[in-house]
Amino acid sequence: MKMNNYSTTLRVILAYLIIMSFVSSLGLRSVYGFQVNKTGANAEIKWDITNVNYYINKSGGPANSLAALQAALQTWTSVPAAKLSFIFGGETTSTAYGINDGKNMVCFGPISTAGTLAQNKFWYYTNSGKLVDSDIKFNTNYTWGTDGTSGKFDVQNVATHELGHSLSLADLYAGSDSDKTMYGYAAMGETKKRDLDQDDINGIAYLYPDTADADADGDGVLNYEDNCPLNCNTQQLDADEDGVGDVCDTEPGCGGCSGIACEQEC
Repeated sequence: MKMNNYSTTLRVILAYLIIMSFVSSLGLRSVYGFQVNKTGANAEIKWDITNVNYYINKSGGPANSLAALQAALQTWTSVPAAKLSFIFGGETTSTAYGINDGKNMVCFGPISTAGTLAQNKFWYYTNSGKLVDSDIKFNTNYTWGTDGTSGKFDVQNVATHELGHSLSLADLYAGSDSDKTMYGYAAMGETKKRDLDQDDINGIAYLYPDTADADADGDGVLNYEDNCPLNCNTQQLDADEDGVGDVCDTEPGCGGCSGIACEQEC
């Protein structure tokens, strides 16, 4: 089976100057207020296991960075509607960032790309989308802290965002997304990404639904088969046949109808 790797970057806001580093993107499925990475073959990229271990090399990071990183791991693990857990596997001295060795790790070190605060490189199978390795690196060309101090980038804030990429959630850049953990810009002193927005929660619940929440909207259709997994739509009507049901299609007229939606939410 063919395997590929993919890198994501968090962009930086410095005062009023936005430093941008562009990366190529794979196909994305937009569902409500979150986006999911997909392969060129249109398969959603995600883990097929429920416990994802991360090893942490805190060397080069600020004081208390280990605790900050563990807190970020716990934030996603604590989502009750999702079955995936990030597990702290222990400390490591490894600097093997971006190596497909089956050992997920977080480290600190320089990144040459201008405007890149942190980077997540993950490996997956191109046919199935199965994730097999994810490494996160914090760019030590920037100043880091752990208490939200002005003039420093917050480790937990950025780590929570980067771990969203580890789930295979993509960056968001609309102004309406600015309070979400997966918003693709960060600023010095910012801590709001530490706490998940409901759309961030919906994202992990969509990708890794707990069996108790396999039918999150209670319409009798399991999440993985539901074209609107968070909105009750028993008929599953899809006027424009784009894979997004009428009741949650953001296109005018539910994507294919004029006037009211073809199917009303139950």
